Amino acid sequence: MKRLLIAMAALLLASSCGRRLPSQPGGPGGTGTYPRAVLLEMFTATWCTNCPVADADIERLAHELGDDAVLVEYHPTSGGDPFGFPASNSRADFYGVAAWPTLRVDGIDSAVGSTAGLYQTYRTKADNRLLVKSPIKLALTGQVNGGQFDYQASVQADTSLRPGDLRLLVLGIEDSIAYPAPNGTTLQRWVVRKLLPDAQGTALSITAGGTATRSGSLAFDPAWRQDRLHLAALVQDWDTREVLQSARIDLSIPAYQFGLSAPDTIDTVAVAAIAEFGFVLRNAGLMADAVWLDLPDSLASVPLSDRALCDVRGMCFPVPHQVYLAPGDSATNLVVHMSAMAAGHYRGGLSLRSVSDPALTRAINFHIEVQ
Repeated sequence: MKRLLIAMAALLLASSCGRRLPSQPGGPGGTGTYPRAVLLEMFTATWCTNCPVADADIERLAHELGDDAVLVEYHPTSGGDPFGFPASNSRADFYGVAAWPTLRVDGIDSAVGSTAGLYQTYRTKADNRLLVKSPIKLALTGQVNGGQFDYQASVQADTSLRPGDLRLLVLGIEDSIAYPAPNGTTLQRWVVRKLLPDAQGTALSITAGGTATRSGSLAFDPAWRQDRLHLAALVQDWDTREVLQSARIDLSIPAYQFGLSAPDTIDTVAVAAIAEFGFVLRNAGLMADAVWLDLPDSLASVPLSDRALCDVRGMCFPVPHQVYLAPGDSATNLVVHMSAMAAGHYRGGLSLRSVSDPALTRAINFHIEVQ
């Protein structure tokens, strides 16, 4: 019996050789306290005949993992791929990628694609990595400002962080690009367009228990679709290749979007006096559009004796009233008038509804104290 137990133990030990359980401490970056967003870096190409299957598998996995995964796809400049650029080549060289498709999982695990589906392989590698908590917390914020991304990345380390050559990379991404590729794909997903500052990243001086913040801007090509732009960031140990944490945010600008705001929404007036509320209507979308402005009864309290939509000169309009705005333009010459014939608190509301996208609505309430 003793010999049998020894043999079984030896067999178990042999079967585990070369496989490190991801829940065990002692990995390149240590085991931390923060949940991980696993980085899935797919090296693909529009001319690669084996890539469509691998792309579909990794995109399915990323969809299933949601916020637990950050998928980015790099294209090379070789073979006439229109989505390749030099920094993308440098990223492939950094990992020693020699075949397409190749997936890197948090920089330290890989799978080279073939004609057979690799979904389960990708799934296992990502799930194993998600078991290892990170010593890094990464918060990424940003916005599209004119022809550039403005971003801020905040990095917080717990006490388990080990010393290393840590670097921050920021990636500009365009998703769902319609392009009939030679390999038969018609939609290119999560395409990395730029790396900031370049493929070498930015040195990140942070010690265990410390914090660091980086901010900057990344210019983008006006030909990129602004309704499909994303920003990603990653913290990587340059010596071990391990990605300690990653994040991605959606900076897409919708085709139709409006903002409705007012500097003041409360006023005190005498009985029968008119309170005047100015407001700003802004077209924050990519397309020109018109909106219907209304003063609906559902937003008003009674008995308001007067509710009117007027311009700053005092000319009032029947409601609903339509206003047309080009992208980026604002209307600031409109006001809402309210009055009541008895003391008390009253409310009146202004609403908007997009003509091109009727589901797009906004509302704002105005209040008067009548004395």
